[in-house]
Amino acid sequence: MIRVLHVLNNLGSGGAEAFLMNIYRNIDRSKVQFDFLIRSRENNQLKPEIEAMGGKVYIMPPFPQKLFANYKSVDKFLRDNAKKYTAIHVHANALIYVKPLELAYKYNIPCRIIHSHNTFTNVKILHNFNKNRIDKWVTHRFACSDLAAEWMFENKEYCFVPNGVNLEKFSYCEQDRNDIREKYNLKHKFVVGNVGRLTPQKNHVFLLEIFAEIYKKNTDARLLLVGDGEDKEKIEKWIQEKRLSEAVIFTGAVSNVAQYMSAMDVFLMPSQWEGLPVVLVEAQANGLPCIISDVITEQVDVCCIRRLSLYDNVCKWADEVMLTTRIKKECSELLDTFDIRHVAKSLENFYLNEGGL
Repeated sequence: MIRVLHVLNNLGSGGAEAFLMNIYRNIDRSKVQFDFLIRSRENNQLKPEIEAMGGKVYIMPPFPQKLFANYKSVDKFLRDNAKKYTAIHVHANALIYVKPLELAYKYNIPCRIIHSHNTFTNVKILHNFNKNRIDKWVTHRFACSDLAAEWMFENKEYCFVPNGVNLEKFSYCEQDRNDIREKYNLKHKFVVGNVGRLTPQKNHVFLLEIFAEIYKKNTDARLLLVGDGEDKEKIEKWIQEKRLSEAVIFTGAVSNVAQYMSAMDVFLMPSQWEGLPVVLVEAQANGLPCIISDVITEQVDVCCIRRLSLYDNVCKWADEVMLTTRIKKECSELLDTFDIRHVAKSLENFYLNEGGL
């Protein structure tokens, strides 16, 4: 058995974590085992599941808050443990935290992967500075989309690793639809949905402006927001000011996202930037028509996507949402590219080949 060390910010509910846990649950763990090097002491809800599957979680001092303590701890950890690992796999939204790659090179971990999961950062100077620095340290570049690859690697060679989904889990279910709609009193309502963290990236204020326009034309419309995050108070205040409290439902973070998707009639995602959003793959697997911003990679398009510009006015977005019709069946075209079993098997084989097995 070989071991792979994955480096992430935390073990919470973000896209990179969801992708990695989907892989971890579906690989043959008698052949490939994962350990996790984390740089945050918060939002590590996945730690018990990882340990139950045989993985180990190593929590370093927080970065960048305790930068030098973090670097010192990572250096000691890799100096003492590098020989255990066939590969180090660093998951990044931007090239900010690259020290583990440098140290993995120093301590001779043979396979050193940088994996791009996004297309934006507020720390552009450091990101651009590190683009060429990492060339000496990395052996492989992975990306969740063409846009994520261009953003992080520019014209350098990379491997496209799709964000895999358990397609059977996200297939449309009439019973789930009825259960969720009964729970939230949504019978006979037109339900617009969104799943994601409540952060500036997801552009919820614009989403709410679109919904407000929809509600003017159809008072049976409801907005189902699945997720939690830093912008929740701001969003709640906006809803109260617009007197939409009865029409907008916050569920918070949930473990049964598939059930909530079955309850929706249309999925609305006007994000300002994305890598390759897993929730869009899941929504299409569920048969949900998706109205999304045109900044999102076309690699996610399978069967239910309509794109609009963020420069289009809210009336155009609202009209497009109201014209959609739910498919109520999965899109079989998803199977080849995004089936988690295939993605996990491909990564498993990659790790084993790098380990000489």
